[in-house]
Amino acid sequence: VPTLSAGNLNYAAAYNTQNPARSTMAFTTGKWYFEATSITRGYNPGVGVMSALCSLGTGDNFRSLWGTQTAAWYSYTGGGNTLYSNGSSSSYATAFATNDILMIAFDVDNGKFYIGKNGTWNDSANPAAGTGNQATFTHTDPITPFLDGTNAAGQDQWSMNFGQRPFA
Repeated sequence: VPTLSAGNLNYAAAYNTQNPARSTMAFTTGKWYFEATSITRGYNPGVGVMSALCSLGTGDNFRSLWGTQTAAWYSYTGGGNTLYSNGSSSSYATAFATNDILMIAFDVDNGKFYIGKNGTWNDSANPAAGTGNQATFTHTDPITPFLDGTNAAGQDQWSMNFGQRPFA
């Protein structure tokens, strides 16, 4: 289980397997945005959105659990630079480093997911215009932001911004 602090806005992976954590906010409609700052990078961290009803599991089985859920998708932007969506995957974008700010936008109404880094959207996306999304999804469950990380080869640590301070 990861360590959460600062009102659950800071995340630190706890042990040498996957440590998923999700937001307490879940959405059934609308367009949403949040930022995740990589404080330290360990081994293959991820950030994105998923079904609020999907089991997080424990340890390394988390990835196999979410991959079987048609309502689960996320951006896994660690060393593999891979986007996973509804159980399939594709390579994209550049890796992120310590202190990079990942930008995540998702449109629950139209099933679109966007990710960017340090002020630039991947694939020349424009979430405001609804163009260039990195993944398309269908859902019946509420959608929630989430993180994943390990404490192997260094500890994954994140700082989240859901609008409690100005966005970068």
